[in-house]
Amino acid sequence: MATVSLRVPDDLKKEMDEHGEINWSAVIRSNIEEEIEQLEARNTGHAVATSERLSAMRTALFSAKSFLAA
Repeated sequence: MATVSLRVPDDLKKEMDEHGEINWSAVIRSNIEEEIEQLEARNTGHAVATSERLSAMRTALFSAKSFLAA
């Protein structure tokens, strides 16, 4: 497993130290995973919307060509 270091303000670190029963690495890791899942969901949603727009444009273009050829 890779190691990631981060800096927090001194007052935040003091508060974290007051709650030694909490596995702060697990808390941070979980939040990073959630953020990545949200980013991927947004990217997937954007890709689907783009694909649908392009498909509609192709359909419209095909219909226009068929109309002009008639």
